[in-house]
Amino acid sequence: MKKLNREEIITRILSLRSDLKKDDLQRMVKNKMERVGELLTEEGALYMVANELGISLSNRKDLKTKISIKDIMPGADDVTIYGKVMFVYPVKAFKKKNGAEGRVARFVIADKTGSINVVLWDQKTSIIRQGKIVPNQYVRISHGYARAGLNERPELNIGRRGMVNVVSTSVDTANFPEITFFNKIRNLQEGDVSINLMGMIRQLSSISAFNKRDGRRGQVMRLLFDDGTGRINIVLWDEKVDAVRDLHKNDYVKLINGRVKKGLRDVLEIHMGKYSEIIILKETPKDLNIPRVFLTKIGDIKPVMTNVDFLGRVTQIGKIRQFARPTGEAGTVGDLHLLDETGSVRLSLWDNVATLLEKVTIGDVVLVEGAYIRDGTYGISVNLGKMGALIVNPDMMEAEKLPLSSCELANIDQLTTGLGNFIVQGFIIQEPIVRTVTTRTGQEIAVASFRIKDQTGEIRVSLWRDLADKVENISIDTEVRIKNAYVRMGYDGTLELSSNSMTEIEFVPKPENELFFTKLNKS
Repeated sequence: MKKLNREEIITRILSLRSDLKKDDLQRMVKNKMERVGELLTEEGALYMVANELGISLSNRKDLKTKISIKDIMPGADDVTIYGKVMFVYPVKAFKKKNGAEGRVARFVIADKTGSINVVLWDQKTSIIRQGKIVPNQYVRISHGYARAGLNERPELNIGRRGMVNVVSTSVDTANFPEITFFNKIRNLQEGDVSINLMGMIRQLSSISAFNKRDGRRGQVMRLLFDDGTGRINIVLWDEKVDAVRDLHKNDYVKLINGRVKKGLRDVLEIHMGKYSEIIILKETPKDLNIPRVFLTKIGDIKPVMTNVDFLGRVTQIGKIRQFARPTGEAGTVGDLHLLDETGSVRLSLWDNVATLLEKVTIGDVVLVEGAYIRDGTYGISVNLGKMGALIVNPDMMEAEKLPLSSCELANIDQLTTGLGNFIVQGFIIQEPIVRTVTTRTGQEIAVASFRIKDQTGEIRVSLWRDLADKVENISIDTEVRIKNAYVRMGYDGTLELSSNSMTEIEFVPKPENELFFTKLNKS
């Protein structure tokens, strides 16, 4: 290995330590030679100074790191590492406990193993204010110490001893990622940090206020965000809520420095906190391809799907009703029954969204945006909450292809799980048994159970709440017409009919059914 000469050593040290000037280095070398003695040459003193500064003088062109970012754990001291600058955030002022003003700045570095926040304090923040650290640079962090950040992930802090130096020598780029300023939703994973997205706001929730553990007042808001590769909820906290007061549906934005977490129902969402930024774009980005809507057919809806859009024709409209949540809070829910060419489904609209039922009539076409699907008691449960939208009679070609609203008479042997838009007519062959059940919230409700029969078969029926009272004193041989009950699998493994908010029951007058019942008994 070729030994470096005096000028090569000086050049290398100064290239790796941009904070040093040549005069400073010469003073350090002179001091070293005076302390060690006259036997130490200038080249030897330069090697010793370089070693104390943590600089290797091996004759290699490519930069190599001794440790990787993934190896940094909270509690590590005297960390020296190389990284590529990915993002830089502005300097922020704060009040220290002693009343003095402090300053803090952050930037993100990465290597091929991961990324980490670098935190600069007080005087060290000057390199950010002066614009000396910018994306796409390679830097050397010396004498940093790792602490757990707000998200419990390690952050590399630069205190009094710490140094940040821009590396101007050639770099082995295989050790470092290319800068990708904007991630894609389809590639996100739980635990990802320093996430940046560009796309469209689909929906905005109302602002919710809450009390923090320390007694301070907090606020939270959610956005439904779309970048063309998927949709995800963005959760904004505290001052970030104030930053989006001028934000509207269909605005294009850049989201900077979010972190991916699992939210309710284990669905991924992005949290934007104190060090995140939201930038509203004045023009539509040219490289984004976000469809107006991505429609799912009702027949293709499956449990655990989120942010689902679909079209349906209204066949039934339920009543808006109140209920009590396990927390004691009051809630509101209403139901629609919707139909397309692939099937039918009941849609539950929750809380403020439930008021949209007042704008809908049977036969209307509705565009449902942002629904979420769950496994319910009666099969799949399709729900629309505060992050969803319901558009009545949208101007879309697909709406013209939907079948007309109809509720047809079905034989019992034609019933299948999940069916909802039908009429069943038959005779009661088992007297109704009415009992009271207690819900999880402590509410007591009535349910009547009995069996009916037509020419093709028989089935168990369960009618809930007010409908239970209607059949309490009904005798065997009474003919009933049940409309819009829900077909589900019972506990004994056979199909049964269960009422919901849209179910109706009628009693067929006796003179009209005597002949029919006589024929039924003979069959």
